[in-house]
Amino acid sequence: MSSSKVLELICTRESGAVFEAGGLNCVLTFIRDSGHLVHKDTLHSAMSVVSRLCSKMEPQDSSLETCVESLSSLLKHEDHQVSDGALRCFASLADRFTRRGVDPAPLAKHGLTVELLSRMAAAGGSVTGPASSCKPGRTSTGSAPLAPDAKLSNQVSTIVSLLSTLCRGSPLVTHDLLRSALPDSMESALGGDERCVLDTMRLVDLLLVLLFEGRKALPKSTAGSTSRIPGLRRLDSSGERSHRQLIDCIRSKDTDALIDAIDTGGKKTDRGYG
Repeated sequence: MSSSKVLELICTRESGAVFEAGGLNCVLTFIRDSGHLVHKDTLHSAMSVVSRLCSKMEPQDSSLETCVESLSSLLKHEDHQVSDGALRCFASLADRFTRRGVDPAPLAKHGLTVELLSRMAAAGGSVTGPASSCKPGRTSTGSAPLAPDAKLSNQVSTIVSLLSTLCRGSPLVTHDLLRSALPDSMESALGGDERCVLDTMRLVDLLLVLLFEGRKALPKSTAGSTSRIPGLRRLDSSGERSHRQLIDCIRSKDTDALIDAIDTGGKKTDRGYG
């Protein structure tokens, strides 16, 4: 049994002890520098360890900078399970910053928003994938846009929730995002499927409120990154929003956020599924 498998088993019971021993940055370095040399199963076990340990990271942790830099590089990893895991780790970290009332700008220091916009554009069919080096909203060859990436389209909820959390919590991230390739990425995403369009409109609605009403118009609740502002109630039902928030928390293995979502939602988690 590989060491990553052993760590994965330990983390199911004692993830805090592994984190305190510096396990997070050790495993991140292993994936980043040696992931291409090991079997896929070992690589995925290591990423599972990272996902669990990220839930222990606090905004004031001295190793945050190194962690963010490594996770940012893994967003471009050739293995989709690794890159998707890194995205969920960022979502978990952003939620933790929000619950602590701390500006999440440090999470965006190594190109996070650029990668998120690239993925958003790919969901609408304009770029070739999450690691594309071409400008979001444009193909690298200048040809007609590609067909929407169904896999990335399914990630748009997570992408939009993460961008929304960053914008709610950080004026600096919002400032930079509004001066980035955001319009091209949104235009592309609005050419995707219905779910992609609805999720994109959530971000549009948030940005319009920030631009024309200011941060004072945002809800005070910080229960989770998927909370909506009142103007979006016309786009999807409150039940759907609640279930989507719970699903995002479960996927990111963020127990604290899941408990907050259940407490604030006041709904049974099995409603509509039993």
